[in-house]
Amino acid sequence: MRLSRILYGVDSPLLPNKTGRIRAQQEFEINVNDLADQVVEQQGITKANAREFIDALMSASVDAAAKGEEIALPGFGKFKLTNRAARVGRNPSTGATIKIAASTKLSFVPAKALKDALNPASTKKATKAKK
Repeated sequence: MRLSRILYGVDSPLLPNKTGRIRAQQEFEINVNDLADQVVEQQGITKANAREFIDALMSASVDAAAKGEEIALPGFGKFKLTNRAARVGRNPSTGATIKIAASTKLSFVPAKALKDALNPASTKKATKAKK
């Protein structure tokens, strides 16, 4: 089964209920154990195997990012590396000028499917506007 189905499962706390509203009683946080539980439920494998799968996915993603590669998960989004140049900043406490070193930042760009799942009302408006 595709990872997008695991992440967008019916019981996912990120998806709206039947009325289109996000369920307020649920937290908007999912950890590795929660994700592993969903994999176990949907795939019928052991929790240890589910954890190994998730760990392998995370390890491969970290390795790809370390090599400077873009990480694309269809239906979920892309993780892209952007270089931040060295710059001069200010210490907010003292107002003193400080040098901020150059760095590499990992940014996330959500896929259209994820945006639509998070904003179902705006998707309906956009469909009506096209007609």
